[in-house]
Amino acid sequence: MTETAQIAADEDGIRLDRWFKRRYPALTHGRLEKLLRTGQVRLDGKRAKSADRVAVGQSVRVPPQVANDTVEEKPRPQPRAEDRQLLQDLILYMDKSVIVLNKPAGLATQGGSGLTRHIDGMLDQLAFEKNQRPRLVHRLDRDTSGVLVIARTVPAAAALARSLAQRDASKIYWALTRGVPQQKRGTIKAALAKEGARGAERMEIVERDSDDAKHAITDYAVVDRAGEEFAWVAAKPVTGRTHQIRVHLASLGTPIVGDFKYGAQDARGKGGFTGGLTANGDKLLWKSTEHNIDSYALFRMLGDKTDAAHALRFVKAMWSRRGGYYFIGTGTDGKTINHDDPTPEDVQTWSFLATGFEKHKGSIDWALANLSATSGGFSGLSFEVRDRTGVWFEGTAHAAAALEARATGDDLNAAQLLLNDIEIGQISAPNADGNGIDAASKDGLKTDDNGDVYYAALHTGATGWYCIAKQNGNPFKLK
Repeated sequence: MTETAQIAADEDGIRLDRWFKRRYPALTHGRLEKLLRTGQVRLDGKRAKSADRVAVGQSVRVPPQVANDTVEEKPRPQPRAEDRQLLQDLILYMDKSVIVLNKPAGLATQGGSGLTRHIDGMLDQLAFEKNQRPRLVHRLDRDTSGVLVIARTVPAAAALARSLAQRDASKIYWALTRGVPQQKRGTIKAALAKEGARGAERMEIVERDSDDAKHAITDYAVVDRAGEEFAWVAAKPVTGRTHQIRVHLASLGTPIVGDFKYGAQDARGKGGFTGGLTANGDKLLWKSTEHNIDSYALFRMLGDKTDAAHALRFVKAMWSRRGGYYFIGTGTDGKTINHDDPTPEDVQTWSFLATGFEKHKGSIDWALANLSATSGGFSGLSFEVRDRTGVWFEGTAHAAAALEARATGDDLNAAQLLLNDIEIGQISAPNADGNGIDAASKDGLKTDDNGDVYYAALHTGATGWYCIAKQNGNPFKLK
């Protein structure tokens, strides 16, 4: 049978399609649109549209196929006592219409990729005496702390949304910036657009007439400063674009401290540095174990303990206790360990030369066991696991130097055998002239499926590393 439903007080002002979504969750939006077009759904006896706003006391004609339809609701996760206590501890103010929370940094406002704990997912625990779920009306970035206003009723949510849209409400953000803006007070007008591949998107300043450009304005004032190093800045967004304040302050050369996405030191994941720039000048997004070994050794030699420790945290994070070797680095998110790519020789041997970690010295043995190669009468190590058809002479010299540095058991004899083979290659390897070392014992030795290949041609790196190993040297440590 056809039903007639009344709009309740807590439903005043919401859209008709959202009213149906709440009352009749089995009804899809497409079916609702068809029912509205054919006049089977009516508001106070008149035809209506999905975007029409309902008012308390109005009646809605609900056709029988909707009234009698049911949907099996997914069980909501049981609230955790610690989450309930956390939210209640965050309450700054509450009345019959709103709840004001003091959101801490690190707690997301809404869910996203890989996020299971966020404010939106806990709001059922803030219903208190009301028989309805509170509603978000604005967001704060996950790493931003500050005041978050939650609506307790539908009318309150609608009123707050209108106030924010019409800019009746004033929002002020405080930021600690690295560096001090040249002008103590100003307005930043710079259009923004989302750039970058999926998973690595970021907002960039673009020309106003560019595709997807969104006009953005931020007023700011310097509240205080600490010399020329830091500033306390108050920022007021006139428009509300994604990451607007972060990008605008960074455009002044004063990025927000701790904002690793827009100008602060890259510290995604467990410490670590990326590998530099691509050929066209774009910053690499993944982190390389090899390059962090380099960075750790360099900073340690220079006496900069802070940066040395930063790189070392990443190197330690890449150690596979079960496998006894180092992972190559991360994926393009700068955090997820890359378990799939073949682990190159230099990561295993350079690690001991740079760090001297006794508990990780087995990486040398892993390289000798898993990367050994014989080709053209030469024996040594290849670059990576999937191509052991040739000897990589530079990597063989790396291994000799690492064995000399470890110097336990038969290490020194094993190092000498490797160096002997390189010396034979200096004379008899393809294209050798006796004055230098070839890169490899054959042409086309792979570094990975898509990367560079090594050839039987004289190679500066192979020659240099042979000389280092021959003198029992370690380029990662100053004498």
